Amino acid sequence: MQMRVTLQGRLSQLQKAIRDHSAEVAESQIQITTGRRVLKPSDDPSAVRQAMFHRARRIQLDQFISNAELAQIDVDAAEGILNQFTDRLNRAVEIGIQMSDGTANRSAMEAGAAELDALIDELLDLANTEFRGRFIFAGDNVLERPFSREGDQILYSGTDEAIVRRIRPGLPEVRTTFPGRGIFFQETAEPNEAGQAAVQDGIFVRLIELKNTMASGNKESLMGHVEAVREAIDRIVQVRVGLGAQSEAIGTIREQMLAERVEVENIRSQFEDADLAQVISDLQLRQIALQATLGVTANMVPVTLLDFLFG
Repeated sequence: MQMRVTLQGRLSQLQKAIRDHSAEVAESQIQITTGRRVLKPSDDPSAVRQAMFHRARRIQLDQFISNAELAQIDVDAAEGILNQFTDRLNRAVEIGIQMSDGTANRSAMEAGAAELDALIDELLDLANTEFRGRFIFAGDNVLERPFSREGDQILYSGTDEAIVRRIRPGLPEVRTTFPGRGIFFQETAEPNEAGQAAVQDGIFVRLIELKNTMASGNKESLMGHVEAVREAIDRIVQVRVGLGAQSEAIGTIREQMLAERVEVENIRSQFEDADLAQVISDLQLRQIALQATLGVTANMVPVTLLDFLFG
């Protein structure tokens, strides 16, 4: 009777050892498959809390990095459009200077005025640029073309607000669309029933004045209007400089967040991820232990059964 109890005890111990080793082997295999050291909260509650905190921080950083990337794209697009705008305005200045020359006859001045008229339409197209599905100089009324022309009158249907993005907590929001006021004009008349307001100053008004003076053949007044256009160009250049500085600042903030993201991910990995080299080594040792236990069991069971039957 004593032998039978001993046999059953030894077999129970071996069965438990087999189950334990099998569970350890399975755990190592899952760690290798998932790449994670902590497979459930009970494995390491403190590490799980830290991993969850840093994972949430990484997700937040990902969103802000995306916001910064899109904001920089929008700011760069606006600066690029205004760069083209300035190039075309310089051509208007060239025409004005050419026509103020004493050798320019009435026919040449009329041709210059016609070129200026076409140039105004080109500039309106630039001011109406649609980028990423939004009219970039319409304020926050981004689905409607902000500028239109009726003869020598320029109408604005945008707003004085802007769509903004937050690129980092604690920092001011960044404009990703831009009101026409402050770039192309300052003052407008009261809006009409369609919500369009006649522009009363700014670059388009200055160009129309230059065009009409040229068409009238009044050379004496041309240079005064050319200087007015140059002053409007200077204001647009100042806007471009501001946009360039803003883009550079956004890029710097984005780089800082990318570096922070790497650091946060490294910390999260230390708490949660498996050291694959160590896990593979552990798996090999656990497999050896399991095989050894199975071998002991296989060698012991036939002998003890014979002893039990014939002993």
